[in-house]
Amino acid sequence: MKNHDKNDLSAESRELRHRISLLERENAHIKNALLESEEKLSTLISAAPDLLCFKDQYGRWLEANEFTLNLFGLDQYQYKGKSDLELMEICSNYPDALDYCACTDKQAWLAGNPIKVELDISTKNGYTITFDIIKAPIYYPDGSPKGIVVMGRDVTTRKQMEEALRQRQKEFRTLAENSPDVIIRLDKNLTYLYVSPSVTRYTKIDPRMFIGKSMGKIAPSKEYITTFQEWKREVLAVINTGKPSTIESEMKLWWRRGELVAYHARFIPEFSESGLVESVLCIIQDVTEKRLLEKEFARLDRLNVVGEMAASIGHEVRNPMTTVRGFLQMLSKKSGCVQYNDYFTIMIAELDRANSIISEFLALAKNKAINRELYNINEIINSMMPLLEADGLMANKYIKTSLGEIPDILVDHKEIRQLILNLVRNGLEAMEAGGTLTIRTYLEGNDIILAVEDEGSGIEPEVMDKVGTPFFSTKEQGTGLGLAVCYSIANRHDAMLRYDTSLKGTIFFVIFQDRNGTAKEAIS
Repeated sequence: MKNHDKNDLSAESRELRHRISLLERENAHIKNALLESEEKLSTLISAAPDLLCFKDQYGRWLEANEFTLNLFGLDQYQYKGKSDLELMEICSNYPDALDYCACTDKQAWLAGNPIKVELDISTKNGYTITFDIIKAPIYYPDGSPKGIVVMGRDVTTRKQMEEALRQRQKEFRTLAENSPDVIIRLDKNLTYLYVSPSVTRYTKIDPRMFIGKSMGKIAPSKEYITTFQEWKREVLAVINTGKPSTIESEMKLWWRRGELVAYHARFIPEFSESGLVESVLCIIQDVTEKRLLEKEFARLDRLNVVGEMAASIGHEVRNPMTTVRGFLQMLSKKSGCVQYNDYFTIMIAELDRANSIISEFLALAKNKAINRELYNINEIINSMMPLLEADGLMANKYIKTSLGEIPDILVDHKEIRQLILNLVRNGLEAMEAGGTLTIRTYLEGNDIILAVEDEGSGIEPEVMDKVGTPFFSTKEQGTGLGLAVCYSIANRHDAMLRYDTSLKGTIFFVIFQDRNGTAKEAIS
């Protein structure tokens, strides 16, 4: 029995020793693995290109990687066990940054959770290095403070890129919000991302009302539907092809009595990094004034051609006409021709009318010499009033004046008289009996404005493009030279002739530009 017990104890002893041996080998394996893991972690921390530092609960440095030591110039010093304030005395780089670190450690302990701060370090070369710092306090199981982990990454390049992007966005916004052009950005789903304030001038809608809405879901009014559909087709084509597109067209502004506005629209694709179109930039430019100027230049070119023809042949035609008129006058006085005097009178009157037309024809000449002197347009108008009122009374029409205070300017007074006479007679002929024609003068900025307003039925839309064209007239007995002469006179005086017409009448504006800006000074 005793031998049997001894054998059992011996077996149990061997089993126990075997288990202890296994545990020792397992512990050795775990220890080696732990040491290997610690070595790898240490190597990783040391080689990390980021700021890494471990401190105890009192802020004393326990461990720091190579990047951190080099940054603060502590690689040659015994830093372990020293606080930030103590290290300030021995570090060669950025002691102020260490002071900031000590302050933010306190903030992390007060927060009780990881906090994020930004550290700016000014280098000796005048550059600023920016770090995003995370400070994470560590606690023992009982809640008492154990230490703090400090991790930081150099975000200088990112900050510079963000600042450059902010600057570009600011420049774009400044440009877009002060541009007279309408600038719109749409994503690939045709949703408005940005609409410049200038859109209000054409739609009377706040640009913020567009943002986030689909292009197909918002149109200012029925009049704009066709225009918006045309734009939508172009935007879709740009998204599908990746190629820019341009259109030129016109649209009516309902709130400006259906005024036609000519526009030039350009649609430009904006690509993502993958090369796909992610948005479209639309730039809509009002080219109404440009179109008007092009028409004005074309009209002036026609005037110049006619004027050059007039200058070259006018005198050649007048000479034989003068001879014929002289012979007609001589024959009318002969006793044998008395019976034909009525015919002679008609022929002489027609020759005089032809001579008058030639005189107007010659007035179109671009290089016609003019004699400019200082005159006040109000004085010229007042001197003409007896003649103008007589013309009006003969047709039972009235003329009134509203003459503002304007300075003297250099003009050829004979040509200005002709200009005023032609505009007034045109206005009188456009009105029914009992109508009133108004002549106004006033200052607009530095420009002197002469305005002649009638109460006629306005200029028909289909003839607007022909106004001022030589030999074009809507009157049965008109020569078509009256307004053409007015345009030529205005051109020779560096003035502009414009008109505004409606069913209630027409206003012709002659704008004498004060290029030296002396008009207001002369008044004061």
